Amino acid sequence: MWLIALFSSIGHQVTPLTARLPSAIAGFSSVLMVYYFTKKFSNQRAAFIAAIILATSQRYFWYGRSAFPDMLFTFFILLALFSFYLGYKQNKEFYVGMHLSMFFATFTKGPLGIIFILSIITAFLAFQRDLKTFKELKWRWGSILIMIMVSMCVVYCLKVGFEPFMATIKREFLTRVNKPVNNSEP
Repeated sequence: MWLIALFSSIGHQVTPLTARLPSAIAGFSSVLMVYYFTKKFSNQRAAFIAAIILATSQRYFWYGRSAFPDMLFTFFILLALFSFYLGYKQNKEFYVGMHLSMFFATFTKGPLGIIFILSIITAFLAFQRDLKTFKELKWRWGSILIMIMVSMCVVYCLKVGFEPFMATIKREFLTRVNKPVNNSEP
């Protein structure tokens, strides 16, 4: 929503273009990121095919044109996982990027950002039989960013009260776990 507000501030009104621009930019950036990452660890042909497959996937293309946070969330998940992998394979300093991306994924769509990313990383490290690497993930950065996130929630609650915050937590987490949203399509 903040990015929509930022783009809308240029023309002083929310338009279909300014509402969809953050998703479109995130979607395009994710396609470029998949291309770059695949090229780095494979070859240019595989990278081009991977990027084309992602860009032409029906749901991906649809979300890239919509004003939903899902495409931005996808971008930060990809960035976190790619940062982790670069840290794992090349330079541990990339782990800082992983934590920053997790922070923004959580800022975009809630704690699912942390849960989703860390579960994938944990599964990868377990599959690699390298769980000791989990200790090397520069947790100091992650802790600082989590404290910033919690501080922002506390400031928000002090300003507007705890009821809207708790209602959102209940609606987004408890209700969706107990009564998942059913889609008519697969």
